[in-house]
Amino acid sequence: MGQTLPKEEVVKAHFDQRAKVFETGHYVRDKDKLDKIVEFAGLGGIRTALEIGIGTGAVAREIKTKVKELHGLDISVGMLEKASEVLPRNRLVVGDAQNLPFLDNSFEFVYWRSLITHVPQYRKCIEEAYRVSKTKALLIEPTLPDEESANWFFDLNRLRDDTHTCFFTVEEFVEWVEETGLKNVEVETMQQTVEVTNWLEAGNAPAGLKEKVLEFCRNAPVDVKKAVSMRFAEDDASFELKWAMVRGEKY
Repeated sequence: MGQTLPKEEVVKAHFDQRAKVFETGHYVRDKDKLDKIVEFAGLGGIRTALEIGIGTGAVAREIKTKVKELHGLDISVGMLEKASEVLPRNRLVVGDAQNLPFLDNSFEFVYWRSLITHVPQYRKCIEEAYRVSKTKALLIEPTLPDEESANWFFDLNRLRDDTHTCFFTVEEFVEWVEETGLKNVEVETMQQTVEVTNWLEAGNAPAGLKEKVLEFCRNAPVDVKKAVSMRFAEDDASFELKWAMVRGEKY
């Protein structure tokens, strides 16, 4: 008898399995982009901070030296095991970004990198970040140029794993953040070149999937190929993503 796991169980299992290879992803450990995140965060005077979806702690590794007390939350025990190499275990919590186990205004600064594309109630995550933040928040997500490209990238990701729920444009993301109530919203973007081979390896993709993914890229609509600057090599393909860093203040 087949069984369909609840969405959160699928996500937990996926990231538990990916934990050991997660930082092989180029975007995860790109030092230039990590430095830009820290700079844009504007952490002067911040004492307490929370990273939602801390993963293996790649961003936390850079942030922890800038604040007095950094905490992390993730739905994956496997990811938190790796994050415990970055932060003390008593500052790491297993939890759901859609229902954070913290009181209102618990942290001066709340942030994440790449979270809401994996949750059903993605706008609820933004509301929760707003609720537990006392001063400001920085939310970072991969975005696509238009709806057609976002739909194509969603379908591409579903070939690799079934944890994704949505992709969107910068404009949509900013609108959701502003509707939550954050004020003085500022946006900066970072360009990322995604190489299919590395994307599959870092995603712990099944063996033999590469040719299917490359074929999917070759068959992408012409407008999508142009929008994401798709390029092909002999045994690989690449395209461009735009990471949107959206920062706002609570009061």
